[in-house]
Amino acid sequence: MNVVQFLGDTDDERIVNGVSYVMCVFTFFAFLSLCSGATAPYGRYAEAIPFGISWGFRVNGKIAWIIQEAPSLFIPIVLYVVGPAEVKDQLVNRILLGMFVFHYFNRTIIFPLQIRGGKPTPFYIMLFAFCFTTINGYIQGKYLTAIHAYDDDDNYVQSMRFWIGIAVFWLGVGINWHSDYILRNLRKPGEKGYKVPYGGMFYHVSGANFLGEIMEWVGFAIACNGGVPAITFALNTAFNIGPRAVHHHRWYLEKFEDYHELGRCALIPFLL
Repeated sequence: MNVVQFLGDTDDERIVNGVSYVMCVFTFFAFLSLCSGATAPYGRYAEAIPFGISWGFRVNGKIAWIIQEAPSLFIPIVLYVVGPAEVKDQLVNRILLGMFVFHYFNRTIIFPLQIRGGKPTPFYIMLFAFCFTTINGYIQGKYLTAIHAYDDDDNYVQSMRFWIGIAVFWLGVGINWHSDYILRNLRKPGEKGYKVPYGGMFYHVSGANFLGEIMEWVGFAIACNGGVPAITFALNTAFNIGPRAVHHHRWYLEKFEDYHELGRCALIPFLL
């Protein structure tokens, strides 16, 4: 099998799969960096400037969030409008694309408007995130509107794999949303500083919101029947925010003396 055959049968598939594999390489190196102790300098780690270099100005947190998430909302919608009917109108693809757009409608519009306070985001972090969501929005949208075709669409919709993926995705959505709600309401109006979150999956892990989001995209990849772009996104999510959950857990242990008594893990209940 040569490289062209490995990447796919059509030009669109070869481009999408090729970009996905390149993203996997970058994700792996980012994971190694995060595991070595580096932290992405936003939120509570906003002062952790990498290499001691100031990489530009800071942007209002809400505005930065809307800008950096927007491509993953709008690019798939545009691709659906212009995509071939024989692919985009398959029920499987419409359900999966709807799940993806639903997530990013929340992340782009609803979630940032609910942020209370929040620290400004370094411009380069916003720029990197914008580049990622642009590429990811394209490969997921292209896959589901021009590539991901089934010979037997109706049977796959009824398959166990599809519905297990759907169930894991929506369970992740529920955990993620509930955890975000808990985090938003930790402080009363006018209060400052950090508090320990309680409730929901926070009884078991320090990074409950991160666990929920990872579950979303693992479920999405399962429902996509192991499509390369979907697997790439699931790995990227786990390898980027998984270490952040570990960093949060260590931060709680250092900041709150009795935190260890809660018996929480960092990300996976009873395991990690």
